[in-house]
Amino acid sequence: MATHEELEARFDALRAKMFAILDVDDAGKIIEIAEELKAEATELEKDAREWGAKMEAQAKSARGRFEVVLLPDQRERIFKATGVRMETVLIEDQSGRLNAAMPGTRRLQIEKIALEQARQKALYAEAEENARTAALTDLAVLEEQGGQMAELVAMVMEDPQFRKALYLDKK
Repeated sequence: MATHEELEARFDALRAKMFAILDVDDAGKIIEIAEELKAEATELEKDAREWGAKMEAQAKSARGRFEVVLLPDQRERIFKATGVRMETVLIEDQSGRLNAAMPGTRRLQIEKIALEQARQKALYAEAEENARTAALTDLAVLEEQGGQMAELVAMVMEDPQFRKALYLDKK
């Protein structure tokens, strides 16, 4: 199974190939490259889904964690600091010692962990939005080429999985 880094490298190569098509003048060659891109993207998507399923299974099967409900004042401070709303915080505890000591745990310790998780969520959301914006910008550049390129972009934009991946139908 591919690693996250391998998947990213394949995505970068696919993106580079997509832009290389701009230098091709032959319509037949453009269609050939577009078909190759589609096949490679389909294979990359399959591998990425497998990787995602593996990561999800690992997360679900992980032991040694517990969830703590944040108090209203903690939720408010975390939101003010990060812009992320959190009701609970998931605490990793492979040894079980933190869970056993929970009754004596200071609120500040829990809040510190929650704050770090909220910051990570905020960074992830920002990275996701940057990737979404970059993909849409790249497609707009390709669409401006007109002709078959615009048709290919329209085809990509109609793909339900693509739309779902970029939250294009989200209300």
